[in-house]
Amino acid sequence: MKSGICPKCNQSEVYRHDGSRYASEQVMLDDALLFNKATAPDKYVCAACGYLEYYVTNREHLDLIRKEWEKVTGS
Repeated sequence: MKSGICPKCNQSEVYRHDGSRYASEQVMLDDALLFNKATAPDKYVCAACGYLEYYVTNREHLDLIRKEWEKVTGS
């Protein structure tokens, strides 16, 4: 999506919205009961098919995800 081409339909109708504009669209980064850390990801959407991707771009937030989240491994 970041290249401007949709990986689902191969169209070049991709649009981006900066995640920092709307705090209501946040991803929680930790499991703390109080004072959770959160990030507002950048959003990319294909206007041709509606496919949507979110990207966390803050390096500190990515480090926290590595620390707090469960890593997915192949089966």
